[in-house]
Parts: sequence; C-alpha cells; structure tokens
Amino acid sequence: MSNTDNSEESQLIKLQNNGNKENKGKGMPYPKMPQKNQNLRSNDKVMALSSNLIKLKFSNQLQKVYIYSIEILPELDKNNFTLQNKIYKIIDPKLSKYFIKKTFAGYNLFGSTTNPIEQILIEETVENVIYKITFKKVSELDFEEISDTEGINQKKKHFIEKLIKDILLSAKDTMKFGTDRMIIQMNKENAIKGNDNSTIYKGFYTAAQITTSGLYLLVLNMNKYISGKTLYEKILQIKDENRRESEREINQLIEEYIEDHKTVLTTYGSLRAYRIEKIEFDKTPLNTNFNFRTPEGMKTINIYNYYKQQYRIDIKDKNQPLLIAERKINGRHLLPNEENDNPNNKVIYLVPELVLITGIEDDKGSKIRRQDIIAKTKTNPNQRMNEINKIHDLMNNDNPKQYKKNGTVIRNKSSKELAKDWGINLGDNISLKGRILNQPILIFRKNKEVIPRNGLFRTDATYDGVTIYRNDIMYIYSRKDRADFRNIINNLFGKADMKGIKMNFSPKDFSSYGIDKPFKWDDIKSELDRVHFSKELKMVIVFCDNNLQRYYVKLKEYFTNIIKVDSQFIETRRLMNQKTAGSIMFNIVEQINIKMGGINFYIDFNNIIDKKKIYLIIGLEAKRAGRELIDYVLTYTYNNKLSRTHTVPRTCKDNKEAKEQTLNELINEALRGLRETGKAPHPPNYIIIYRQGGNHVQNLKLLQEEVPIFVNYINNKKEKSEKYKDTKLTYICCNLKGDLKFFEENNNANSNSRYDNHKYNNNYNNNKSETGNGNKNYQNPSSGLCVDEKVIQKNKYEFYIQPQYVNQGTATPCHYEVLYQDYDENNPESNLSLEQLQNLTFQLSFYYWTWSGAVRVPGVLRLSTTALDYYSRCLNHKLNLKGEIFRTPGFI
Repeated sequence: MSNTDNSEESQLIKLQNNGNKENKGKGMPYPKMPQKNQNLRSNDKVMALSSNLIKLKFSNQLQKVYIYSIEILPELDKNNFTLQNKIYKIIDPKLSKYFIKKTFAGYNLFGSTTNPIEQILIEETVENVIYKITFKKVSELDFEEISDTEGINQKKKHFIEKLIKDILLSAKDTMKFGTDRMIIQMNKENAIKGNDNSTIYKGFYTAAQITTSGLYLLVLNMNKYISGKTLYEKILQIKDENRRESEREINQLIEEYIEDHKTVLTTYGSLRAYRIEKIEFDKTPLNTNFNFRTPEGMKTINIYNYYKQQYRIDIKDKNQPLLIAERKINGRHLLPNEENDNPNNKVIYLVPELVLITGIEDDKGSKIRRQDIIAKTKTNPNQRMNEINKIHDLMNNDNPKQYKKNGTVIRNKSSKELAKDWGINLGDNISLKGRILNQPILIFRKNKEVIPRNGLFRTDATYDGVTIYRNDIMYIYSRKDRADFRNIINNLFGKADMKGIKMNFSPKDFSSYGIDKPFKWDDIKSELDRVHFSKELKMVIVFCDNNLQRYYVKLKEYFTNIIKVDSQFIETRRLMNQKTAGSIMFNIVEQINIKMGGINFYIDFNNIIDKKKIYLIIGLEAKRAGRELIDYVLTYTYNNKLSRTHTVPRTCKDNKEAKEQTLNELINEALRGLRETGKAPHPPNYIIIYRQGGNHVQNLKLLQEEVPIFVNYINNKKEKSEKYKDTKLTYICCNLKGDLKFFEENNNANSNSRYDNHKYNNNYNNNKSETGNGNKNYQNPSSGLCVDEKVIQKNKYEFYIQPQYVNQGTATPCHYEVLYQDYDENNPESNLSLEQLQNLTFQLSFYYWTWSGAVRVPGVLRLSTTALDYYSRCLNHKLNLKGEIFRTPGFI
C-alpha cells in the first residue's frame, strides 16, 4: 500500500520503527484482533443489546465534492456564529448558480458541481455593513461510491459529519452550542429553567462512525447547564466577602476560583465554551488593544470598542480585569515560538462581564441545586432511547429558518429538503450481542470469598489490617470544632476495629493539635510550624471545617513536602449526616489501612492468568504542565496478586528526546521495583500498559510517538539479556469519554454463569418505564458488560467494557484500543488471548480503594490519574518523598 493512500488502514501503519535496524523504514504494523476463543466464553452470559448508533443510508450516488475556504472582510469574530450563519444564508441564493448542492462547515464550503471555479467573490450588505466574501478552492473529495465501509476514510467521514450538522441546523429553532460540538433546540420544550435563573438546554451531539458492520450515525442526547451568574458577578462577590483582606489575598482567591471553574460560556454569539488559562488584573477593556482586519487593511482597536462594534454591547465596567483563554492547534496548546509566527494566533481576551460560569458552585445551595438538575435531566435507558430517536424528526423537519432582507423574507431549504438533495436517510438503531464477564472473587480476612453484586461489595474485615501505635498518627483540627472532632474520632476508630485494624493505644491518646484561627493560610502555617511532629509519625489526619477545606491544596503540599508524611483529609460536615456517615467512615478506614501498608482484599486471578507467570501491570497518565513541560505519572504493580503498587512522577520538556528519556526512566523504575520490592525471580512475562487515550487522532499520535519508545526499550533489553526473551508487551489506550452507549433489550434469559449473574439483576425492575419504542423495553446492562463485535472499527483491535452497574440514568462503557501487542506465532499458547485481556482488565477495575466496587478503568490507571492531579496541581510539581515514589497509594 502506498504512502499516498488515504484509506483508514494506511493511516494506521505509517509508524516508523527506528529502534530496530532490521525493520527500519518498514513501519510497525497495527495489531489485529485475535481470534475469539469460544471455549473461554462458554460461561459468559450473552445478552441482546441496542445502542445509540443509527444506520446511515445514501440513496444518491455522489461524484465529486469540492472544498472551498471562506474569507470574510471585515473580519468576523470566530465566536459570532449568529452573524456568520446569517451571512451564509443571505448569500446562499447567489451561490446556487455555481453549485448543484452545497453545505457550509465553519469557514469552509463543501459543494458539488460539474464546473468548479477556482475563486468566487461575493459582496453583500448585512446589518448595514458591506461584506466581501471570497471562496477559494483548496481540495476535492472523490465520492464515486459510498457503501458501508469501503471507500470511507477520515476526510470523507469528516465531510459527512459536517453535512449532517448543516442539515440539522437548517431546522427552525436549532443552533450550535459552542463551535461544532452540539446542536441545541431553542424552544420552550428543550430549555429547562432552574431555581437559580440557570438554564438547562437539551440537544444532540452527532458523529459518523465507521464500523465493521457499516457506516452509522452516533447520536448522543446531551444536557448543558448554564449558570445565571456571570464571572464578573462572582468576582464582585469574592471582593465583598473578603473586603478586609489585602488586594493580593483577594486576587489569589479569585485565581483559585477560576482554577476550579476554568470553563466559561460567552453570553453573546453562540454560547461558545472557552477554557481560561489565567486572569490579567493589570489589563482592562480600555487599555488593551489588538489588530483587527478590515477591507482597508489592519486597524488597531481596544476591546471596549471592539465589542461595541461587533456585537453592539456596551461593557459597563471598563476597568475590570481580562481573562486569557487557552489556544490550541489541532488539539494541542501553542508553544511560545508559535505564538508570533502566525498573525492569526492572537491572544484571546474575554471579559468577565460577558461570560457565564459553568459547573455547579460548591456553596450552601450546591446540594439543592445539584439535586434539582439531576431531577430534571436524569433519564433512564427507555427515555434515553426515545430522545435519541427524535433525531429522525429533526432530519425530516420541513419547517426551515427564514431571514429578512430589505423587507423581503428569504426562505432557506428545510432539513428534509437538504437531506433529500444529498440523498441521506436514517435507518434503524444497531442491534448486537454483548457478554457479561464473570465477576471477580475477592479474598478477605480468613480467606473469606466475596463475589460483587451489581458491581458493588460490602465486607466487615480487611484481609490484612495494620497495627497502629501511639506515635503513628497525629490529628489536626479546628479548635472551635473540638466536640464534633472527638465524637468523630471515637466513631471512626470504632469502624477501624470492625475492619480488623489493631489499635495499640486508645484513639484519644494520639497526638493532636487544634488550630485557633483557620482563616488565613499564613496564620495556619505559622501555627503548624510550631507543632512538634514525631520522627515516628506515619500519617496526619486533618479534620476539615469549611475554612480548613479551603486550604486543602496548601495543607497537602505542606505535609508531603515539609513534614514528609502521608495525610488523610476528612470533611467533618459530611460526617454529621447519620444516614451516610457510616459508609463514609468505612471508606476512610480502608484508605488509612492501605496508606499504612495493610491489604483490604486481593483478587483471585487463578481462572484468568497463569499463576506461574509474572505480570507487570502499568497505568500511565500525562498532561501538559504549562507550554513547554509535560507531566508523566506511572503506577505499577509489584506483587503477584497485582494489588500492591508504586507511583512515580516525572516532569520533562515537551520534545521527542526528553520524552523518550523520561519514559525509559519510568519503565526502568517499574522493572527495578518489581525485581527489588516485589522480589520477582525473573523479568515479567507480560507487561501490560494501560494509557489514558482519546479519539482516533489522539491514539494515532500515541501509536506514532509513544509506543515505539516502549517497544524499542524492551527490544534493547532482549538484545542485552537472555532473561527478557519471553517478555511480551501490550499497550492499551483507554478512553473514558466515549459517546457510545449500550442498552439491554428484553433479555429475560437466566444466566448460565457459575457466578449466577442473574441474581444481581433485581434492580432492573426499578429502571423500567413506558418505552414508546414499539414492544422493546430497555435497561442498563449488568456489571462486566463486554462488547467486541459490530461496533468496533475495521482493522482495529478494540473492545468495550462497562465494569460498573448503574441504577440511575444510563451507563457509559470504557473504550479500549490495543495499539501494540507482541505475538509469538511459533508458540500461540504463550500469547495473551483476547478473553484473558478482557477479563483481566475488568477485574483490575476493582483495585481502587476509595470505592467499594468497580471503577471504570483498571485501578492502576485510576491511581495514576489521581496522582497526576495531586502531583501537578496540589504539589506544583514538587515531591520530596524518599526516592520520589508515593507510598501505596499515598495520594488518595
């Protein structure tokens, strides 16, 4: 296959393996899905499923579609979708003489014509402004034939997605939410008003999906919560509540608030979402200028006049600080040397007065507000399917948008007419089969076996409870809460005794310190500096009132970097509710036990993996730390039960050489820890890396840039040492943010699993309602759902697993894509089978100690995610623990 081939397969095999001289220049093959082992599947319960994938049909045969770039002068704000769409609709009749059919997609036009013109110029007056719109032909797509999957590549998929969005936006009362992510219906039925002047918009997200069984439209019905309060109002509130503080302290509080509420929505244009990078207190709408393009050339304008000219908005407070929004190119942040290279890479300034807060604020009314939102938006599987199937009505809508120009009403084509022009029609939802994997066997105290039900479990004793001595623990609390603190201590360690933790002394004999004035960080720190912390101290337990909780990040950093001990934070207000206090305390006790070296339980993997083999399970997370650095956190297992972990963080420069060196150091640390801490007699037989992944483009980038580093590292080990000859590497991307959902269809068959899966389906009856979907009734699948057919993409090794059971709303599975796996053709039995990998992945999701049940990904990856946030945000990239290794898992 040539390098110029644009097919899906050719995009996946461009990776060059430069580390292996023999294969240099030949490329690294994308792994194929292993053959399914029906014998290993015989005990799995099989169920009929439906999904939010709808069949896409094309009745017409397209020939060629030409892509034109669009330039508009005077320059439009990229956020002003309303004006942009109005210009497009008004000039649409003039474009009809050039194209048989057409659709706009942002600042591009897709058009079908027999006589393409290189450049088209149209002048039009809109809202008393003369606009010059230039169309330049940049490329073309060959649509000689569109069948299920043949001939479809990423470019054509992208065109289909844009085309369908344009068809949906042709219906009356529909508009974009943000750039291109969501379509909302602006009518009374789809705008839910909250109790605090907020609005919840109902809408759709759509995307084309290429699967082994055809081309489908993925439809996800979404709700968007928009606060009724602007960020400017919140800034004024913070200033008023802290008017006795210094300006420096107030500004710091504002920065901390913005850090927790980074995403904002503009009140103008089309409700576009931005992520805030920082706030500039010395810049204002009046004193901040930028260059603005007009037909006469570049002009300088300040932000105050810009909003007045572009949106007819008068900013009330001309001296308010400005927000700087994050900028990205192809999903990544701009590097400093890129900022000035391109004149289009301008700083994006936002005005606090003109942006709304997103997310529910953590205040006295947050609980009531959250309950109100959940009550109004929560949908069970039947309701979800009804909402998804409404997309057919939108596609067949014959009530188009209309615009007035010079007193004349311009009627555009309706969704139904546009869909007919392009020959697009929607079929039925996909039907497929799924399997319920066997639940794990959890071993607790005295070898008691526990099998989770509905993905959850409860026990009364840990496998190995630690013994706590007098100098092991110290309490920190707010002195005004002394009475509540003492009651909580007695209850907490009563639960510890029930869990099998041995108390060598009475809880009241442990050292404690009450903080008098927990209102300012400087006062808290000066008090802590006077405390005597024993050398034998292993843990500090902090009982947080509202004020101490506010300084969680600084307290965490203080104990980790200065005192150099693990810490456990407990919100006292959460333990005042007698109904929930018990379960919260049990979770806290289990965390303390793990942090101090105990074992809560372990999983019996004997039916999944070969106990004679050694497994090294790795969770790897990364995120950008500023514009030039990147943070990595790697968590690895070092015992044969796969329950003990170490976590290692690293920060490096964001370039190829630095990342390669850092990843080599991290995996080398994991192998060393397995050998020395876990006392493994030889290198691991299997190394399985779970990596937080994303969409096709993001995973492809990992395949090209990160996978070869690990492959070359293992190959070099094999060349240098005979001990590594049997080591096999598997690299898996995990995507938690997938949009695919599964719903069980009328499945009343009894389970044939030896774990009696049908016993934990009792809650299903509580989740049923009127369907409106013919005779079909839908419900959430059981814990352990695994899907590896039909919805997977062609030439990919992937599967879906849903570890958790959800009895409210609808569940979202995790998407796993295997980017690399060693395979021994001469000894097939030594390879990790598809079924073994799926079962191991599912059961590892129970190894997360803050939740008595399964989390959505294997525990090592979830621990890495938590540690990454702790390391980069809470510790500000500083870690002084011995050897830069977290104790397991000292970051929870």
